[in-house]
Amino acid sequence: DRAPRTPMNNAVGVTAVCWETRNRRRHDQAVTRCRDFGLRQLTGTLWIGRLKPRERADLVAWFQRTFTKTTDKFHCFPLCQHCYARAMLGKLDKDCISYPEYEIIG
Repeated sequence: DRAPRTPMNNAVGVTAVCWETRNRRRHDQAVTRCRDFGLRQLTGTLWIGRLKPRERADLVAWFQRTFTKTTDKFHCFPLCQHCYARAMLGKLDKDCISYPEYEIIG
């Protein structure tokens, strides 16, 4: 009765996402999308959470399709376990960043 193993190519990693846009509708869509992926908000447009590589790729692809104007910018940073352990996240409890209750299927 062992727990199923996660293949290394499907390992979950901590990801930070941030963006800048003048368009309120795109901003609201990005917030909703980050919540859908189970990310937690650190500041207005900086979100962090655990994502599988496929989920990270899907999120980046969504930002690339949505943030197409010259004034729109987004960044996605994978964080290694060592960097995440040393990160100063203010009042955010590092243990509260968890998996979404459902899996996003693209």
